[in-house]
Amino acid sequence: MEMEIITFFLIGVVISLLTSIWVAIDAKKNQITTYDEPYSINTGALAWFFCCLIIWIVAFPYYLVRRNKLLSLRRAPVSQATLGNAAIPAFSKTQADSPDYEQQLRQLAKLKDDGIISATDFEQKKKAILGL
Repeated sequence: MEMEIITFFLIGVVISLLTSIWVAIDAKKNQITTYDEPYSINTGALAWFFCCLIIWIVAFPYYLVRRNKLLSLRRAPVSQATLGNAAIPAFSKTQADSPDYEQQLRQLAKLKDDGIISATDFEQKKKAILGL
């Protein structure tokens, strides 16, 4: 009975360690951050690794949800201009005259809030949309 408990515990430790390593590799590859900030090793792969290692039962499912959300946003079918790894909508100056410029600004703000583009990029695109 005692040997079964030890075996069960070791299997849990191995699964936790292997999935934590996978999370770190995947977070670095896909630039998945722990919160809405630009990616760095401290807000991405390293943070995810230690969170999964310490509180796996909470951090691993959260990582999977966050990963799915960010990757689906990046794959969203919008006209885009690329800036590094982040895809941001390309808005022309003539679009500022159209009545849907408010929608474009909201979409751009959502990309900024989700950490896909930086505040500087947001301001540049906002000025382009408004024709400033």
